[in-house]
Amino acid sequence: MVQVACLSLESANLKADLTPKDYIAVPPALWRAWLRWHGSAQSVDGQFTRKRLSGEFFPDGKEALELYPMDILLLGHDKKKLKDVDGIQQTSPWACAQVSRSCTVDELLQLCKTELRLGDGDARLVVALYHKLWLVGEEGNTLLDDGKRTLHQLAAKGKRVSKFLLELRDANGVWPEELRASLTGTQISSLASTSGRPGAVGLVNSGNFCYRNAAIQCLARVSPLTEYLLDENRMNLLKRGDANNNDSFTTTLEYSKLLKEMWAAKKKNISPNSFNDAVRSADQFDDGEQHDCQEFVSFLIERFHTCVAKIEHEKLANHESEETDTDAGSSRATSTTAGDEETSDENMSDEEKGEKEYPLTKLLHLGQLRSRLICRKCKSSSSVFEAFTSLSLPIGFENVELYQIIVVRRDGSVPRRYGFRLPRECTIGTFKGLIAEASGVHKDALTIQCLSKRGYFMKSSSTDDDTLLSSVPSGARLYALHLPEDTPEWRVAIHRKLQYNYEPYFLGSTGGFVVSQFGLPLILPCPSNISGKELYEDVMSQMRRFMDSTSPAISSRAHDPSENISFGYPFSLCLVDESWEWCGQCPALRFCRGCAIRPDSSPANIPENCGIAVDWLPIALYLKYNHSQELACEDDESVAETWSRHFAPSSLEHCLEKFSCPETLDVLIHCDTCNEKTKRDKVMTIWRLPRYLIIHLKRFEFLRGEGRMGKCKRVITFPLRQFDPTPFVDGHNGKSKYECIAIAVSYFFLQRCDRLLFKSRKKEHYEFFTMY
Repeated sequence: MVQVACLSLESANLKADLTPKDYIAVPPALWRAWLRWHGSAQSVDGQFTRKRLSGEFFPDGKEALELYPMDILLLGHDKKKLKDVDGIQQTSPWACAQVSRSCTVDELLQLCKTELRLGDGDARLVVALYHKLWLVGEEGNTLLDDGKRTLHQLAAKGKRVSKFLLELRDANGVWPEELRASLTGTQISSLASTSGRPGAVGLVNSGNFCYRNAAIQCLARVSPLTEYLLDENRMNLLKRGDANNNDSFTTTLEYSKLLKEMWAAKKKNISPNSFNDAVRSADQFDDGEQHDCQEFVSFLIERFHTCVAKIEHEKLANHESEETDTDAGSSRATSTTAGDEETSDENMSDEEKGEKEYPLTKLLHLGQLRSRLICRKCKSSSSVFEAFTSLSLPIGFENVELYQIIVVRRDGSVPRRYGFRLPRECTIGTFKGLIAEASGVHKDALTIQCLSKRGYFMKSSSTDDDTLLSSVPSGARLYALHLPEDTPEWRVAIHRKLQYNYEPYFLGSTGGFVVSQFGLPLILPCPSNISGKELYEDVMSQMRRFMDSTSPAISSRAHDPSENISFGYPFSLCLVDESWEWCGQCPALRFCRGCAIRPDSSPANIPENCGIAVDWLPIALYLKYNHSQELACEDDESVAETWSRHFAPSSLEHCLEKFSCPETLDVLIHCDTCNEKTKRDKVMTIWRLPRYLIIHLKRFEFLRGEGRMGKCKRVITFPLRQFDPTPFVDGHNGKSKYECIAIAVSYFFLQRCDRLLFKSRKKEHYEFFTMY
């Protein structure tokens, strides 16, 4: 017997075969009054509450009370147990519930998410065949994806639906049952109707093959290619070519079979196991690792082209052999017909000529680029043309970073935050100059300090003006602190919270405290003749804005945290080492947290190797320190302005402009006109557009100045219809309007690539294909 949590209020187990003579149904108001009369604390939604359901839930078709609700047992994949032979976690009881048969699948799933605290994570309910307690028929696992279906409707099919599998998507985005189906070759049936449009079928992701599924779904939207491969005659030709163990024919044949299964639309999800086995013959995709979707699309198009070209070549050869077998009496008519065809070729359009010259795959996706080398001295140029199936466009990487810094003045006023967009090669000195110009504080009176995301002071931050700003750790909070004006000698002071330590052994000798950093660092003047009282007063003046300085009307131990501290300060200043945890003067074996600086007129005598810590006792910190005011600051107009500029979306037209921008080559090339080696500008432009335009947006670019790859996170906007790239075409293609038919977005841990597929139609109207 396994004990599991109950998700609902269990009702009483009533006697079997109750009749209306055995009970009395009363309204909720009367039930409450009756409970109050007898002094019972039983709630209305208790053990004896029943719902009145319509006649569709009962065999006799009459409205009645639901005396016997359904008992539901929820199973889940147990990660603690060993995996079974299929490589999936075994299932075990997770929870139980008692629900009405009028409860829908969506309501049951929402109950599970709420009571089990699953949050917004992906979850779904499955009725599985493989579990030994379930008898659901021979069609395999059933996915409960029709949220409006009631439990009564599920039970009407003669299945035991009292046991469900609550399935959670794992961290890799894979459903465990889909992985099991992929490994075992079984299928997952669906409650939802699959009579949608042809091809609207999901592909089961098996491990790292999501890039393959995305490529298949995109290429399946190319109607001419799909219709070509779905033709039975061409499929027979593919089978004939596959008999020769040709890798291209094998891949194309399995892709054609997969399309046929998708277009049959008998299932909601399909496992492309045979197609994946055929792709393993390619060396670049045999490692089972994640790859670029654009590379796989180009790989498929190339293999399709090899098969289609061979098939069309065989058809043409057969056709020519039939012409040679004609009798000599028809040679005259044949020559006349050939003359007519030659005349008609002159009147053919470019697209019709392409259909005769290229196979279907190249005609659909093949475009042409023009690469020009322009001499920077005499402006003479030379051109080279090259074909492309995927157009890789740069997003327009800007080698700038967004920096936000908070300027903290010494007078205790509210700090002000400023925003800047600066190149990564900018130095700390240049940054200080910009901050001084924006804030009005002199450049030499500022020091830049860093705090980590958790609020700890980062000692590695440098104040040297020649230090690159890119050396600042990513995610660090930047502060520009105002330096004392009367002395060039100053120190950084860090707040420390003293927590009582009750460890009686080793750590008990550390004065009974465990320290932790918090708050904003302070800048304290440290001339040789400064007294301890002057240091304390300087700290009090800088902390004025987030300290509660009101004195209680009646003195008490609860409201006076300074009663045990000399001279009434709620904190103490201590000399510490570089780690800000131990004393900077005492030996290490003394376990001293820091020698206190006396708050009197005697000299402080601060050694050069010591830092200053502002220590707070727990009671003083709770009553005097206002943490909400510590991080409060005013935003300058530059914050919103730089933020909008840095994250403003770019357009697809802007990417095409970047693609055509001249690039100066590093190597000198001989110029025939100048008769010497000169610098050249390389310009890439589009010469001819394909019917189906595949656009690949490159997120990464090589930064020559820094010798590294840089990633652009800018959002790209593009039209779904009426996209016109003709202003960026050098050739005479006429007007071409595209429509977006597919978008593929690839999310990786270290990179992201974007692609668009644009599909075209005859001359006047085009479509496009987008991949992300």
